[in-house]
Amino acid sequence: MHVGWTSDEPVTLTLTDPQGTVRPVYNGTGDGIFLSGLADGDYALGLVGESGARADPITLSVEHQSLSQALWLAGLGALVFLLTVIVILRGTRGEGTDG
Repeated sequence: MHVGWTSDEPVTLTLTDPQGTVRPVYNGTGDGIFLSGLADGDYALGLVGESGARADPITLSVEHQSLSQALWLAGLGALVFLLTVIVILRGTRGEGTDG
């Protein structure tokens, strides 16, 4: 997930996990960060500028899809890929050497 902000000063972005543990995830002058690898649960993101200015906290809910749904989607993707390859191969098989 991409989290972005606009600031004229260096900022610190903190992440509070579902157990209440606060940890900094970014410190610098950029304008965004990509977060991944979070377990299911509710998280809070806090942004504080170097001057002490604070943005309103953001609540982030993480809920992963089920393994069975992921496998069904992967299988469907594999089927579409296989059918596309078959259509391409059947189309090229009918072409002659004169192009």
